[in-house]
Amino acid sequence: MKKGIIQSYIHNNGEIGVLMHISVEPDIGEKIKELLNHTSILAMQIAASKETSLSNLLKSKYIKNEELSVESYLYNLSQQFETSVNIERFTIYEA
Repeated sequence: MKKGIIQSYIHNNGEIGVLMHISVEPDIGEKIKELLNHTSILAMQIAASKETSLSNLLKSKYIKNEELSVESYLYNLSQQFETSVNIERFTIYEA
């Protein structure tokens, strides 16, 4: 398994949540908090769309900028943080 971070999102009504494994190579140290701010939006998008397929998620429009796909947004994050940023897997939980 690749190293990285686990991003979580719980919708404010508590009825849906997402856990997402983001690989980050190499380690970005103290920039991790800034990256978590960006990836929390992706976790929220997964909860809102209830998308279960990673390949479909990557092709979908990014919720904050519909000119970008999620895949393009991850590429932009990789450029911004000078590291490889990828969604490895995610799980949606519903009450």
